[in-house]
Amino acid sequence: MFLPTNGPAVKEFIFAVVYDAFKITGNSFTRYDLTPELRDKYGLGTKSPSNCMKTLPEFYDKFNLTGDVRNTTWLIGKQFNTNGTPITVKTTYKGLNETYVGNYSTRDTIWQLELTKEVWLRGDPTKMDTGNDFLSQYMGSRSIKFYPDPNWDPNTRSDNNDFPVYRYGDILMMKAEAILCGASATNGDTPVSLVNQIRSRAKAPTVASITLDEMLDERSREFAWEAWHRNDLIRFGKYSALWLFKDAVSAKTRELFPIPADQIKLNTNLVQNPGY
Repeated sequence: MFLPTNGPAVKEFIFAVVYDAFKITGNSFTRYDLTPELRDKYGLGTKSPSNCMKTLPEFYDKFNLTGDVRNTTWLIGKQFNTNGTPITVKTTYKGLNETYVGNYSTRDTIWQLELTKEVWLRGDPTKMDTGNDFLSQYMGSRSIKFYPDPNWDPNTRSDNNDFPVYRYGDILMMKAEAILCGASATNGDTPVSLVNQIRSRAKAPTVASITLDEMLDERSREFAWEAWHRNDLIRFGKYSALWLFKDAVSAKTRELFPIPADQIKLNTNLVQNPGY
């Protein structure tokens, strides 16, 4: 539910893709957002998560507002079980850190699972290699916005989280952005009043003014993991920037996806997008 500052609660989801772990499979956030060592903490049974998806430090840094409940959607730092005991990994010194050059490469060590904010590339940056040891595997904070589902299918590891496509918060943010870009305000709304509805619900500090760049940051906080950030970066003219794992040279080309070759064969009037 979305709780506006005035008036009754309204339904947050306007349109969502509905998933069921056993009948309508395909949502695997629980599987891909968590590490195998977190399986027991979230009651996931015998099938392990895959430890794949993480975010970059620049994106995580946007979750910095005092009291903002959206900050709690990320796992970062040393990890503990619900009873307070540390979650540990048993490996060798070399398995923990492949750059280790001491005398104990094959000796066992116990390491507390720690998810770092930073993500480093090792060696030739063109190879996009972060390493092949435990320290490299656990670079990057992990999202639990789609909260780990203990009722996932143990065979497919699909979960029951529905995926939002359009929700009321996005309507408010789109209207605020449109007014900032010159559209006429209606119903007494302003970009500040609209954004503050989002902020108030998230228990984040309200704002007295807002710029387009700040609007993009607010959208980043509100719609993280909902597949809008790429579109937002393009619309705000930020997609051509350089960041880790993406070069600036190909950015303009990548604003458009290629037209599938099969479709071009079927319709000879189609012309492939530039750069493909």
